Amino acid sequence: MSSVINILKILSEDNRLRILNILKNNTLCVGEIQTILNLSQSNTSRHLEKMRSNGLLTYHKKAQWIMYQLSREPLEDYPFIRQLLFEDIINIMVFKEDLFRLNKYKASGLTCQNLKNVNFNYNKIRFAD
Repeated sequence: MSSVINILKILSEDNRLRILNILKNNTLCVGEIQTILNLSQSNTSRHLEKMRSNGLLTYHKKAQWIMYQLSREPLEDYPFIRQLLFEDIINIMVFKEDLFRLNKYKASGLTCQNLKNVNFNYNKIRFAD
């Protein structure tokens, strides 16, 4: 397990917190994360690797996709992470907007494969109202 100092460094970056926020109850591929948060693929992958290598994320392969999810171990080892993700940031606008976009995406029935057809561009996705 990583040291608390490494965990704090990871949590100090906005995009990493945004990623953890949408992964706290979900398993998503890189393309879904980048699309929902409107980040570049390289930026998203770099953040995911840093969090995975420090034990905050786990992953598994599903066909050609790598699926990421929040690791439960750090939540048990460092209760402040659970409080941060599940209590402290829930009323901050950017995190609320990210969860809104995530929920809209999930309701659409789209998958990692479908996102390739819109070049991972959230604005090109047609959502049913």
